[in-house]
Amino acid sequence: MLLKEVTEGATRLLTPDLSKYKRIYDAPVFYNPEMAEDRSLSVALASAYFHGREGVEAADAMCGLGARALRYSKECGFKVIANDVQPSAIEIAKKNAALNGVDVATENKEANVFLCGHKHWFHLVDVDPFGSPAPFVSSAVVSLKAVGSLLCITATDTGALSGAYPRACYRKYGIIAQKTSFAAELGVRNLVAFAFREASAHDISLRPLFGYARLHYFRVFLELMGGKKAGNRASVENVGFIGYCPKCDDRKVMAVLGGVDLNCTCGSKMMLLGPTWTGKLGDGKFLEGVAHPIAAKASGEVDIPGISIDLHVLAKKKHGLCPKRDTLIEKLQEDGYRAVPSMFVSSGIRTNAPFETVAKLFK
Repeated sequence: MLLKEVTEGATRLLTPDLSKYKRIYDAPVFYNPEMAEDRSLSVALASAYFHGREGVEAADAMCGLGARALRYSKECGFKVIANDVQPSAIEIAKKNAALNGVDVATENKEANVFLCGHKHWFHLVDVDPFGSPAPFVSSAVVSLKAVGSLLCITATDTGALSGAYPRACYRKYGIIAQKTSFAAELGVRNLVAFAFREASAHDISLRPLFGYARLHYFRVFLELMGGKKAGNRASVENVGFIGYCPKCDDRKVMAVLGGVDLNCTCGSKMMLLGPTWTGKLGDGKFLEGVAHPIAAKASGEVDIPGISIDLHVLAKKKHGLCPKRDTLIEKLQEDGYRAVPSMFVSSGIRTNAPFETVAKLFK
């Protein structure tokens, strides 16, 4: 295997020389340089979350050549176990540990076998599969050590989670999804809801510290909160259904234990989506202290309730002119509402103003 050295953050990595392969998937060991930004965010977020805590034990359940595992060790100071089912990946991960002068333990097992073999072991578990994380989340939850642990999940089956492939979403995640104007946000909410439900089966509750969409993947960071009592409370407050009208773009959140009303004000019937996560997608105060631009940008948005609105889509639905985003945000703020740009779509906003209030600004 032809290797070359690259640098991510403060970590040196031996990786396949991708110039020798037609696609990154053709390399003998998988390494995606486009995910370097995500790994940097993971390091920044984990460093902020565990700041001042000693003896943090972390696991990368599908480490590949060890890029994220090595960075957790070298840049965060965690005690890390890097696992992968592919022997050649583990061999390179060992070389990368030696290259950086860090002691990273390695295991060569199927991810579920590895995670279930470390029950209540880790303060941080990272699950980053190729495709859906659904088969691994329950095992990852079991491997978390205690309240205050952190579960990090990546999903690249964005089409299923966001509603482009409704049957796949229901088959993998047990969630009804359809195409909407807030597809990326819906995908992230569905991923959070699935992880929450998997944890609840073990009488464990999770809450999102941060969830976002970028490039070809969704990524969520979930904090272990406690047991059955916390889970029951969160399921009532933060898990529910979203009604979405494809005709006028209206949307409304309905509690999972409440009544379902699919009548839209425009006279159409809304589509029912869910059950999904309807609560906050992160902790804004915490994100303010994370040294990464993606977290900083999201910190002012994640605490605002409701579903993001794509202004370009709404303009087409209303057959009206689309106001400039900043002008519309300023108008809503003058009227006493919270409003910021959306991290999910460049032409979108998030606001606590009623949908009808926003729609009336289109002429």
